Amino acid sequence: MSVLGRWRRSVGERGVAGTLLHLPAAALRPLGLAVLTRRSAARAPQIIAAADPCVLNLGCGPERLPDCVNVDLYFPAELRLDLTRPLPLPDACVDAIVSQHFIEHVPRATGEQLIAECARVLRPGGWLRVATPDLEWMVRRYLQDIEHGDADVADALNERMRAHDHVHIYDFAALAGLFARAGLADVHRAAPQESECAWLRGRESRLAGASPEEVAQHLIVEGHRAG
Repeated sequence: MSVLGRWRRSVGERGVAGTLLHLPAAALRPLGLAVLTRRSAARAPQIIAAADPCVLNLGCGPERLPDCVNVDLYFPAELRLDLTRPLPLPDACVDAIVSQHFIEHVPRATGEQLIAECARVLRPGGWLRVATPDLEWMVRRYLQDIEHGDADVADALNERMRAHDHVHIYDFAALAGLFARAGLADVHRAAPQESECAWLRGRESRLAGASPEEVAQHLIVEGHRAG
């Protein structure tokens, strides 16, 4: 029997309420997220319009940033949105966008769509700043480990690339290419806590007090919408 058929049979025997009570929590979670995202999408334009300046923090996770509209699907935030889908926002309504260590968790095509959506909702002159693990650092470390004769270097590289459910890792050229194709200008590699945009300075919360070795593992790219 199909899933729909089982649902109809259960509703006929138990009613809707009884069927929901018998569903496991894992089966109810997608339904709950769908309700949350629909509600957030409906009120997103009002929340954006009320923020001055409007700085989005996309994929915030548990690290919500002050003075931002924090956005996440699974963690409590001002907006609960699925960032693999188009942003439910009008064109040119946001002053700046920051995203820390989210883009590596989605496929490349989804990451490119997200960057394009960010460019669409930025006001002219607005800045986008994306932080992610640095593929170039991983490869350099791999080559150094080989030179030093370290064992299991392949395992170490795979762990760095696939840790924490990573899906696609970028170097500067690859990520800057997504920015450029989205029409963003002055695309460059930025230092932690430093930005051409005043609203995006000091935003790397996870790098506060980090060692130079840890900082070197991060790639931060920013660019702005011309206009």
